[in-house]
Amino acid sequence: MTVPAVTFRVLNGRLGVRPPGGVECHAYVGPCSSGTKNRPTRHVRTTDMLAIYTSGPTPELAARAIECWKGDVLMVRSEASTASSFETIDVTGVDGTSVVTKHSGATADDDYEVVVKVVTGGTVGTAGITYQTSLDAGRTWSTTKALGTANTLTIDGSGGIRFDFAAGTLVTGDTWSIVSHAPASTASDLTTALATLTSSTQPWKHVWIGTPVDATIVAALSTWLNALENTTGKARRIYCAFRMPDPGESEADYLDAFTTEFASFSDRRITVCAAAGWVLSARPGRAFVYRRSPLFAIAGLPAALPLGVDMAQPVDATPGGLPGVWLHDDDGNPVEHDEMVSPGLSDVRALVLRTWPDKAGVYVNNPVTMETPGGDFHLDQMARIQSEFCNIARTVLVDELSRKLDLNRKTNGANVAGAPTERECQRIDARVMAKLEETLKTHVSGLAFRLNRDDQVLVSQTLNGEGGIFFAGYPKAIGFTVAAINPAIS
Repeated sequence: MTVPAVTFRVLNGRLGVRPPGGVECHAYVGPCSSGTKNRPTRHVRTTDMLAIYTSGPTPELAARAIECWKGDVLMVRSEASTASSFETIDVTGVDGTSVVTKHSGATADDDYEVVVKVVTGGTVGTAGITYQTSLDAGRTWSTTKALGTANTLTIDGSGGIRFDFAAGTLVTGDTWSIVSHAPASTASDLTTALATLTSSTQPWKHVWIGTPVDATIVAALSTWLNALENTTGKARRIYCAFRMPDPGESEADYLDAFTTEFASFSDRRITVCAAAGWVLSARPGRAFVYRRSPLFAIAGLPAALPLGVDMAQPVDATPGGLPGVWLHDDDGNPVEHDEMVSPGLSDVRALVLRTWPDKAGVYVNNPVTMETPGGDFHLDQMARIQSEFCNIARTVLVDELSRKLDLNRKTNGANVAGAPTERECQRIDARVMAKLEETLKTHVSGLAFRLNRDDQVLVSQTLNGEGGIFFAGYPKAIGFTVAAINPAIS
């Protein structure tokens, strides 16, 4: 016997919510330094969340959502099968005779740009050397600390970044640096973690992935979304990020890498961020300005916006710019990708950041999805509205399952014998439309839903219908002309 269910199918290529102040619960999935793996827990306060998931990219992502947008987060710590890694240590700033090396067993719990600065020089192994450390390339510094008689130095709050010193001296002003990469989850790791969301009864809406993605991972995410819809009937979205540019990687090479990686992939339900920016940590007591994917800059923002608002709208979405985000240094020089200056990534379906002339702050360039080029749901708000439409209609139609329906005794025009009567169809249509309009009416230009009049329920036990969304317009280019006017000419 068939299990009663309501399913939906989104038709693409047919084009030519919460109210303001409402915040949805979104799930944050990825590596954390602590906490039970693959077990969702819900949090509304950063301190409570960090008491369980101490550090790592996923807690940092969720902290931004809570602190910047009053987000409600559902945390899922995934396995991180790929260990942390490091770029080559840079010791060109060391003038002392001691050879500084990265400890062979060093680990990191996040993406850091570590710099160590010697404040007071001396001989390694003899008390007197003092130093400061930075996890964000010197944008913020620790208090001055004493090395004592040690010949090793472990960076506090880094997850185990450690340096070794050979016999010799360190002189005042010596510096060395290294870039760390956080532990990462594989496609299999994420699939296991996401499976716990499928069975969770928490009212989560969309998912944020706290580990870099590639073609293999986004394919796995797409497969999971399909399974979620088939199993629960829920329509959901995923926000994730491609790797940040490597040190020294050119704009052109990074654009080619992104384009090649995702050339054969499309899914309107997934947004992939690209490039990087400087993002202020939202952790209490950790005012570091990390190099982060734009994913961190927008973490939680869609949940806080009315459904019909475009994340790129500089007044309605982020007046004054995204909080605590920079693409330029204090002198106004670009330090990370600015789509206004170097366009291209947005055209290949990457969500990236930009600045505007004469406007302070950093903004979303376009909230694009990984929709097939030319598709109907290429902007985030359109994909979110479509998801909400499906969820609302499904919720109403579930109540119609197994309910007694009056059927037509004979065919009368479009109303086929054995199909529900016109009165029954109108009753169901009206119930669906009432709920759709209650939530979506102010966010779109129009809505439609209509059951088919020719489904012979006695034979198929199935009803089908058609829904439609008339989206609002979102102009992405405005042009005007200007000319001199001669008032003497009528």
